[in-house]
Amino acid sequence: MNIKGYVSASMGVPGRTPGTMFAPIPVEVISYSPEVVGTNATQKSKYSRQRIVEPSTDLHQISEATQNMEATLDALISYVDDVLSGKVPADNYIGRELTRMVNQVPKMSAHEFEEMLNTNMKDLLMVIYLSQLTKVNVSLNEKLTMLVATHPMHKWSHVSEQNAHKSF
Repeated sequence: MNIKGYVSASMGVPGRTPGTMFAPIPVEVISYSPEVVGTNATQKSKYSRQRIVEPSTDLHQISEATQNMEATLDALISYVDDVLSGKVPADNYIGRELTRMVNQVPKMSAHEFEEMLNTNMKDLLMVIYLSQLTKVNVSLNEKLTMLVATHPMHKWSHVSEQNAHKSF
């Protein structure tokens, strides 16, 4: 997003028509992560004639983010190749940041990674199973409650008497 900021300062000869000088100042847009989604959607509307943007799906947003990351990585790889070949002088800040990012990646063997992935997958499947089970339980409870509420209880009294005589 191109935003330019200026500070005004009055100038001129006293007693004459005053003028105003505008000096540029640096502008930085700061936002929280949820606000970035809205800012990105607003940016997309600048190329639309109607200035309307349809909300995109989560999968589409992930796809766009992946494409942006891939383009950034391609530019970074090109820069590193140019530095290694001597075409471009090395920037110490970029080198330190790349080293910091590489050191943040957990070090594990392929077996450890596969085991972690399988464990997490089993946990995820268990959570999905339990949530579906809870959903079915709530649905059944709702239907039974509606059934009992819409029909007089005296029709149900013989069912509860039969269940009382059963031993579990």
